[in-house]
Order: sequence, then structure tokens, then C-alpha cells
Amino acid sequence: MLSSPLANCFPSDDVEFTAAVDDVLAREADQAMSREELVERLEDALRGRWPQVRVQPRNALADLGQTVWYIYRDGRAVNPLGEESAVTGSA
Repeated sequence: MLSSPLANCFPSDDVEFTAAVDDVLAREADQAMSREELVERLEDALRGRWPQVRVQPRNALADLGQTVWYIYRDGRAVNPLGEESAVTGSA
């Protein structure tokens, strides 16, 4: 059984997307056998509504005891003006 990672959702102000991520993680973390399987299950569960969704786990060396994932609703980070950010999701 995996513990649920800390999910940083982008855009952070989309409460519906964030709630959906939290719901899937709460449900699937107990079922997944590996980190890769949980990433796949999360993306699969969200793609029906957000086809461009992408989950990017933070490098394990940077976790310092807390697993952190970046979840991009639109496949990448976008600033509030709608322009693509310099942040591409790689951690």
C-alpha cells in the first residue's frame, strides 16, 4: 500500500480539479502496487474530464520524507494571463 503523495495542482485556483485529484488519490492509493501504477491510475481517472492532464512526481531526492507530485490539468503550468510558463513540469 502506498501513502498518498502531496498533490500540487496547476492551476491551483481550480477547486473542482483539485477536489477530483484528491478524491482519486484517496481512493486509488490503497489499490496501487507501485508509484508508477498510481500515476497511471490518476491520469486515467482524470483524462475523461481533462484530456491533457499530466502527473509529474518530484524527484525522490528532493522529497525529504514527503512525496510530492505536480498535477497539471492542461499538461503544463500556465500563468494567470494564459501564457505558457517557464516551468514545464520537470522537477
